Amino acid sequence: MEASIENPAIEKQVKELTEGLRKSEIRLKYLVSSNPAVIYTRKKTGEHSITFISENVAVMMGYEPVKFIEDPGFWVNNIHPDDRPRIFRELPEVFEIGRHSYEYRFKHMDGSYRWIHDELNLIRDTQGSPIELIGYLTDITERKLADEKLISHERFAVAIAELEFDALSGFEVNTLLDAACSLVANSFRIEYCKIMELLPDGKSLIFRAGMGYESDISSVKLFVGTDSMAGYTFISKQLVILEDIGTEKRFHTQLLEDYGVVSGISVIIGKPENPFGVIEAHSVKSRIFTMDEMQFLETVSNVLGEAIKRRQAERAHIRAKEEAERANSAKTDFLMTMSHELRTPLNAVIGFSQILKQKTFGELNDKQEHYLNNILNGGNNLLKIINQILDAVKLEDGTLKLSMDRMFVHGAVDGVIDIIKEKAAKNNIVIEKELDTELEFIEADMEKFAILLSNLLENAVKFSKPEGGTIKITTKKEGDMASFSVSDTGIGIKEEDMGKLFKKFVQIDSGSSRKYGGTGIGLAVTKQFVELHGGTISAQSKFGDGSTFTFLLPVKAKKHE
Repeated sequence: MEASIENPAIEKQVKELTEGLRKSEIRLKYLVSSNPAVIYTRKKTGEHSITFISENVAVMMGYEPVKFIEDPGFWVNNIHPDDRPRIFRELPEVFEIGRHSYEYRFKHMDGSYRWIHDELNLIRDTQGSPIELIGYLTDITERKLADEKLISHERFAVAIAELEFDALSGFEVNTLLDAACSLVANSFRIEYCKIMELLPDGKSLIFRAGMGYESDISSVKLFVGTDSMAGYTFISKQLVILEDIGTEKRFHTQLLEDYGVVSGISVIIGKPENPFGVIEAHSVKSRIFTMDEMQFLETVSNVLGEAIKRRQAERAHIRAKEEAERANSAKTDFLMTMSHELRTPLNAVIGFSQILKQKTFGELNDKQEHYLNNILNGGNNLLKIINQILDAVKLEDGTLKLSMDRMFVHGAVDGVIDIIKEKAAKNNIVIEKELDTELEFIEADMEKFAILLSNLLENAVKFSKPEGGTIKITTKKEGDMASFSVSDTGIGIKEEDMGKLFKKFVQIDSGSSRKYGGTGIGLAVTKQFVELHGGTISAQSKFGDGSTFTFLLPVKAKKHE
C-alpha cells in the first residue's frame, strides 16, 4: 500500500514555481511577438524546415505561424525563384563560421514580394555538435525600394547625360535615335524599344529606330489613331501606359501581341504642336512603370526633340547657305560678264574720243570739243565704276590676287596726285603733301595702291566745300608699318553716319547719293585692298570741318599662304 504524504509548504512552492514559469512564458511570448523581428528555429538537416516561428510573422508576411511549421517546404517554396539558388549556395557558410546573413525576396500572402533580411546562427551542444539553427527575420522592403530608387535615379541621370552628350556631339539623327533606343531599353531593363517618325502628312508613322526586334520592321507603317499604341499616343497628346495587353481596350494591340508584349509605355518626341514622332518601350513581362521611369522617358523625348530640332535647323541653314552661294555665284558670273561686255564698247567710245580730241581727223569747234570732253570724262568715270565692280566681285569670291613689288613711295604718291590734280584745281582745292624721308620703299601691289589712294583723294575732292579747300597727304614710318593719311577741309561726316563707311553699295544718305553721285563701292574696295595687304584703315571726321582717312601697310609684305 502506497503512502500519501502531504506537505503544504512544498505544494505551495510548486504552485508558485508553476505560476512563475507560466508568467515567464507569457512574458517571453509577448516579447517575441511584439518585437518587429520574427524569431524562428529550423532543423539543422534536410530541407531545414521550420520548427518554431513567432506569431508576429502574420503581421510581417500575412501567414499564420502554423503554415511554416506544418509544411516543411513552405519557406523554401515562397522564396523568389531568382533568389533561391543563391540562398542555398550560401547556406553552408553557417556551418563553417557559425552564423550567416543574407537578403532575399519572400512572397507575401497578398502575392507581392517583400525584401527580407535573414540573420541565422548555429547552436551547438557542449561537445560542439550542431543542434539546431536559430534566426530572426526583418522586413527591409522600404530600405531596398529606397536603394533601388536611388540607383534608378543615378542610372537614369547617367543615361540622360550620355544622350545629351551624343546630342551635342553632332551625331546624325539616325545614330542619335539608335542610341536613345538602346539607352531606354537598358535603363528600363526591358526587351523592346522603337521610335516611329510622323510623316509630313500628319496622318501616318514609319519606323526609324529600334532595339530587340529580330524580324525586319523597317517597312512597318502605322496611322495616327486607335490602330496602334503609337497612333493612340498622338491623339492622346500625353504619355500612355499599357499595364496589361490582355485588358487593353483603348487601341488595337495585334502588332504588340506578335512580339509577346505584355506591358509598355510611350510618349511623343518633341513638342505636341510640332512633334517628330513617338518613342515606345515594351516588356514581355507584366510590370508597373514608376514615376521616375515616366519622367525619364519624357526627358529622353525632350532631349531627342531638341536635338532633332537643332539638326533640322542646321540642315535648313546649310541649304540656305548653299542656295545663297549659288545665287551669289550666279550674281558674280552675271556681274563679271556684264562688266566685260560693257567695258568692250566703252573702251571703243573712250578710244575714239581720244583720237578725236587729238584732232587727227581735223579741227573741232568749241562746242564740239566741249561735248567731246564730256563724253571722254563720262566714259572714264563709267570705266572706273565698272573696274570697281569687277574688283569688288573678285574680292568677294577670293579670285583677286596681289602682285607685290618694291614700290617707291614718293613716286607712287606723286603719280596719284598727277591724276587727280586737274579735277582738284577745278574745285579750287589745293593738294599738299608731307612725305616722310625715312619712308622710301615698301612692298605692295602698285596698281592696287594707286587705286586705293586715288579713291580717298577723289572722295576728298567730291565732298569738298563749294568754295574749295585743302587736301593734305601725309606719309610716316611707324615701326614696321607705313602710315598714309588723306586729310581734307570738306563737309565732313555726321557722327551717326560713321558706321556706314567702308560698306558696299552704301552711301551716307540719299541726299549725298543724289548730289555727289557714286556707287558706294570705292571705300569698301579700298578697305579690302588695305586688308589684303595685311593693313588696317580708319577714319576721323567732324561734321562741317573735314575728314581724315588713315591706312597702315606693312613695310615688308606679309606672306600669304
